[in-house]
Amino acid sequence: MIKITVPNLQKIQNEIRKEIEKLTHDKTVLVGIHEDAPQVEGGDITMAQLGAVLHFGNQNIPARPWLDVGVQSGSADYLSVIENNSDDLDRALNMIGSIAVGKAQQYMTELQDPPNAPSTAKKKGSSNPLIDTGALRQSVTYSIIDGKPEEGIG
Repeated sequence: MIKITVPNLQKIQNEIRKEIEKLTHDKTVLVGIHEDAPQVEGGDITMAQLGAVLHFGNQNIPARPWLDVGVQSGSADYLSVIENNSDDLDRALNMIGSIAVGKAQQYMTELQDPPNAPSTAKKKGSSNPLIDTGALRQSVTYSIIDGKPEEGIG
């Protein structure tokens, strides 16, 4: 009978266990305007609330979905990141977050429809419906959390 001895077996098993946990650990990249975003300058709502009103609309403002549409426009880029960074989950998630923020901000910048009311465009000095000072666009960030979010756009 042959006896095989593996030096540092326990250490190796622990390292393998850690790597497996990394692969099975649910993480989510959250993209949007988060709770810690500042108040709208001169207003009584947060940037997150303003982003939601502009996204979904209300009785006075037409819906201009920007978050999910903007983030979805980067799907091919996210796939490429995953394919090229499969060995480093944290790096891949951070890259995806950065790309998603850029895609949402780009979409906000380019969105023209539905247009501002003429009176709004005159007041703002711009016809872009989602850009006034740029503060809302700059409030779009990402974070990585463990598990799934309890709220937000799917």
